[in-house]
Amino acid sequence: MEGPTPPRALRTRVQPEWVTASAAAALDSASGLFRLTYPSPQWISQIDADSLAAAVARVIGSPDPLNIGRQAAEADRGGAIDFGSLKVCERDLYVLSPFGTFPPQLPGYARRAWGPHWSVSFCGRDGTVQLSLGIPDNPTDLQIVNGVLVRARTEGGGDDSNGAGVPMRFPFGLPVAPEDAVKVIYERAARRVATPPVPFNQLDDRGFGQLALCASWRLSTDSDVAVRSETTGALMAAREFFVRRFPACYSDSLVVYVADNNQPQTWPLLVFSDTVTNAPSAGMDTIRVPVLGPVAFQRVAFIR
Repeated sequence: MEGPTPPRALRTRVQPEWVTASAAAALDSASGLFRLTYPSPQWISQIDADSLAAAVARVIGSPDPLNIGRQAAEADRGGAIDFGSLKVCERDLYVLSPFGTFPPQLPGYARRAWGPHWSVSFCGRDGTVQLSLGIPDNPTDLQIVNGVLVRARTEGGGDDSNGAGVPMRFPFGLPVAPEDAVKVIYERAARRVATPPVPFNQLDDRGFGQLALCASWRLSTDSDVAVRSETTGALMAAREFFVRRFPACYSDSLVVYVADNNQPQTWPLLVFSDTVTNAPSAGMDTIRVPVLGPVAFQRVAFIR
């Protein structure tokens, strides 16, 4: 039996005075929503990502009583998911990775885990988003053969997809929408947003990344803003910000970060030694990958 219909939520709609420059150009003034654009994917197109995600959703929704994937997704949602009528809905996201070109010895599963991702949302009959799946933009073991999802196991198995059930209190699918991020910055910084929000896989203090639907939004204001580090208390001027939920994807608090001035040039990723060519021993090995975007951050408060 399906759960109760979630209460109607109010969607954040960006007001024209909140944005300027390229952010204003990307805004649909009639709806108050951003027209999202996507960089050219390297491996998996948007159409292929949607097809793979739909096939994965069918597997998750299979009636097998031992299917813990369905149980986990419905636990995330807080009620039943209408798998029989799910369809791709809302806007896909293309979530950028903080890392550059991976070295050739990095196994396939690590490339998929840490590279860019498509985030694909699925809605049910009532139009609310119930499930979200992340599809890596990297070579994958997954293939659709005669309408059936199969694993080829040619790229180093694992991390071919990720995802979660979407709690009922997020009927539009994203715990933080790009419009929410702009509203937070405009209200707290008293500055207009100048760049369209871009979804970004922000590492936390432990070096963990995010599920695709939990991505931070990276955006910039039209002038510098005075902020205080909540870690050190230091005062600084910043123009680029990252907005996410804290301390977890479905938490209530929306917080703002800035990138540290000092960023490493490489970052260590742990992998299983038996998946690395010429690894010295069994167990875990470390492979350093180049850093493209920021990986070290400070949570900040605005000074008004």
